Amino acid sequence: MLTIDTRDTHIYPVMILISIALGITVQYILNTRRGIQKPIAGLAVLSGLFFCLTGGILLTLVMSGWKLFGLSSLGGLIGLYAGNALVGVLAKRPYYVNILLQDCTLVLPLMYSASKIGCFGAGCCRGLPCRGAWAVHYLTDTGNVSVLPVQLMETICFGLIFAVAMLLYRFRKRNAVHLVFLTGLSSKFALDFLRESHADVLLSKTQILCLLLLLTDAVLLIRKRMQSRNTAA
Repeated sequence: MLTIDTRDTHIYPVMILISIALGITVQYILNTRRGIQKPIAGLAVLSGLFFCLTGGILLTLVMSGWKLFGLSSLGGLIGLYAGNALVGVLAKRPYYVNILLQDCTLVLPLMYSASKIGCFGAGCCRGLPCRGAWAVHYLTDTGNVSVLPVQLMETICFGLIFAVAMLLYRFRKRNAVHLVFLTGLSSKFALDFLRESHADVLLSKTQILCLLLLLTDAVLLIRKRMQSRNTAA
């Protein structure tokens, strides 16, 4: 059993910064390779970063009844999209919006994967109580606890999703962005069942948001296919 002392650790803010740096770097590269002008590509990642942090903090505050301060991954996702969409609109080039949002989707699994290493080291967002060789034992200010290492499971899962996303991007597969988006949200929904916070609820607030985002994307995909068929006809 792995033992981690969380009483004096700084890994969480370090990994958050690393995840942000990785995300904006990869997104900037994708943006410029897909024809976005460098100044706009740079502004987009900075805007996305600001809205990502703002959205992550605000959603945590709202969902906790203004009691907790932290970063919500789904709030960050919504903020990242909002920041990039805003730059695309201000650039007055409609096709920029689609490219920027697609590139956001491709880098999100990478950012989430890296950030979960920080959560694992800090002992936050931890899994259900568990004992055995696969469990992790946390030493905290309020006592000791043995839990399922769900954060590492998320790191591995979303790391694989990012690797697949890059392969799909490399070979220009149709609907690759939708596949990454749906796979990421579905994985987030499923893994949330293993969290300690899920012990006494049927569906968490995070899972409900995942379902709403999945439904929205499914509707947009169906609408896009219907428009393509009408155009072809």
